Amino acid sequence: MAEISEHNLYDINDLVAKWEKGWRELAKFGKAVCPLKLENSADRSKPPVDRILLAFQDVLDPFFGIGKSIGIPQFCPDSTEILNLVASSSGKPYEVSARGTTLLTMEWYRLGAWSKSKPRLRKVLDKVTNAFATSESYQEVLRKIATKGNVRRFRDFWSQRDACWSKGEYLSHKIEPRLKSIMRWLECGLNSKQACDKAWWNCLWLYMEPEIEAILAIKKQVDTGTPLWREQIDKLKYYMPYGYPGLSVLTEDDAGAHRIHVALKPRITEIMTKWSPFKVMSIALLVQPAFMLAQQLQDFFPKKPRYLRQCRAPSCKKWFYTGRKDATNCPGSRGGKKNKCSLQWNRYKRYLQKVGNNPEKDWHNEKLQEEFISYDKS
Repeated sequence: MAEISEHNLYDINDLVAKWEKGWRELAKFGKAVCPLKLENSADRSKPPVDRILLAFQDVLDPFFGIGKSIGIPQFCPDSTEILNLVASSSGKPYEVSARGTTLLTMEWYRLGAWSKSKPRLRKVLDKVTNAFATSESYQEVLRKIATKGNVRRFRDFWSQRDACWSKGEYLSHKIEPRLKSIMRWLECGLNSKQACDKAWWNCLWLYMEPEIEAILAIKKQVDTGTPLWREQIDKLKYYMPYGYPGLSVLTEDDAGAHRIHVALKPRITEIMTKWSPFKVMSIALLVQPAFMLAQQLQDFFPKKPRYLRQCRAPSCKKWFYTGRKDATNCPGSRGGKKNKCSLQWNRYKRYLQKVGNNPEKDWHNEKLQEEFISYDKS
């Protein structure tokens, strides 16, 4: 693989290859690709304990941070509330005061006076990240981070404010494996500055994994000429507004060769400074692979019309793009061997004819689809 630079297009496989060489390779490349000076948890000038605190808050944010992509329930306690609970003990009961008169908390949405001590903050973060990494549910996390009395006071306070999670929905929520892995890395990141860097880039990759897998699947289909689903087209379209193509002339050693590259738009990057640094770096790394796939897709079908069709197999019903105007089911049949959607559509057609319906007009009737699925299983 050629060395990746802004003058040398890289695809999703190249990016994965960088990661497989180690987190340092990804870090080196990420810093070269991203034009922004990342803040918050990505700011290497901050002490590890401060960076891990910011990363922990990012991970548990279900609206704007990493938490949105890893299944953090929307109506869950704020990360600050959880940390204040962890800081409580049998000798220091959990309390909340709007006027900030208690030792434990200043306001419910701010860390208490205890957090001014770096050793104590580190101890609290170590305890809570370990609890998330080793628990199966949020109920188990609460049991590990505080005494029964403080957990009860914690729940009582928020149940009085009609918090959804305090009624049980949040407590029964399962902790996903990806969240456990991220928390393990955050726990390790407290040990040193280098450990913190390693943890940050590993957390980034865990955050990016679903996007990486989705783009790899798109590339596989584009490479084989297999039509894409509408959701896959939307995935590529998501990244397009963040970048713009440019024409770069290479060095004299390359005899004046030129290549198209993609860079983040300056105006977009101004807005991105307020986003999670994990999201910003993810976009910076994936804009170009997405652009390449969109370009490859266009080159592969320069004149052939593309149609959006819905699979007529009742158990599928996905939307896909195809060059055939009369396509009726998901692509995938090879060498005369039909795929499962094609086989089910043929059975469904015969069923519709049998019950006196027109397959071409009535195939999308949801009631008929449900009746056929029950009939097909019997």
